[in-house]
Amino acid sequence: MNKNKKNNILFLSSWFPSRINPTNGNFVQKHIEALADFINAFVIQVVFDRNITKKEISIFKSKNVNYYIVYLPSSNKTLKLFWPIIKFFKIINEYNNGYKYFSKDNKISLIHGNILYPIGIIVLYFHYKYKLKYVFSEHWSAYAPLDPEQVKGLKMFISKLIAKNAEYIFPVSINLMESMQKKGIISKYKVVPNVVETEMFKPITQSKVDISVKQILHISTLDDVSKNFTGILNVLGKLLKHRNDFCLNVISESEIEKFSESIERNALNENIKFYGYCEPVKVAEIMRQSSFMLMFSNFENLPCVIIEAMASGIPVIATNVGGIPELINESNGLMVSPQNEEELLNAVNYMLDNFDRYNKEEMHNFACLHFSNQSVSEKILKVYNEVITLAKHV
Repeated sequence: MNKNKKNNILFLSSWFPSRINPTNGNFVQKHIEALADFINAFVIQVVFDRNITKKEISIFKSKNVNYYIVYLPSSNKTLKLFWPIIKFFKIINEYNNGYKYFSKDNKISLIHGNILYPIGIIVLYFHYKYKLKYVFSEHWSAYAPLDPEQVKGLKMFISKLIAKNAEYIFPVSINLMESMQKKGIISKYKVVPNVVETEMFKPITQSKVDISVKQILHISTLDDVSKNFTGILNVLGKLLKHRNDFCLNVISESEIEKFSESIERNALNENIKFYGYCEPVKVAEIMRQSSFMLMFSNFENLPCVIIEAMASGIPVIATNVGGIPELINESNGLMVSPQNEEELLNAVNYMLDNFDRYNKEEMHNFACLHFSNQSVSEKILKVYNEVITLAKHV
């Protein structure tokens, strides 16, 4: 890629952090920030906010990324019947406005979309209107057979159309790629994993840590359908009958109060600590101090928290679903079957006694090799260069 002149890449995403939901699609933002040293990155995002009555536009630059964020009122009581149609055209109009704002001083080289549906509709519109080629990253587990929220019907038809016109699709795991291909989503594929800031997420440097009480870490949305947090509580409740040398630390923007009954029933009040939402720096700090990461998901793709745990030098217990088997092996953790509480009980019991046998530096080096900003950026930049070069010769 021409080092003297950076390409201008426009990013559009179905999920993206905002003041409404600061962690929604944060893995997309991490990808963009990783690339921003090598390209001119432009992000347009339209968000509906029920707490405002008129449009608000936020234009700023952060970590080398240029943002154009539009907040719109989420409803119109006087035009309630026609609101879905009005909403659709408002979205298109605001994305157009954002494109015009950036493109007046910057010739956009390529669009990088994230999560085919629904933002792919805007990407496809830009593709035809502005004659722009595009690539897409895909993170959504709804293409996998275990996720009850399946992409089907009109959504699937639109997704196939978007993928067919894309130059490349970047699924975050081999499993997701194969799931999409089995559903007839035809495109040129290249697996590009999620990214981790290996300078932030790194092993603890002090030589000794108090391990009289083992620190188990769980980070998720606490959505029981996907994350099965209740299952974790049930297992730790059973474990508590035999040993009391652990604490479950939970990081989540979701409210833990809905699990109060399960926590009480399993007598875990003294063995659980809830942090709520944490900034990445705080997450990294808590992770370094943890004994191991614990996940019990029913379905996944390639969870960022697992590769962050590896970069932090702590082993992981997780289920053998989605892209997780592509990450975990005997050198960095244990896998169990989804919803199998007996397997999880045995795994946690083992890990409490053996977590310190895993090599922190080896896990960190593995994360650097496969998931660092540099490693992931190189994969994407190579495709950008190929697509943009070909476009110039058409």
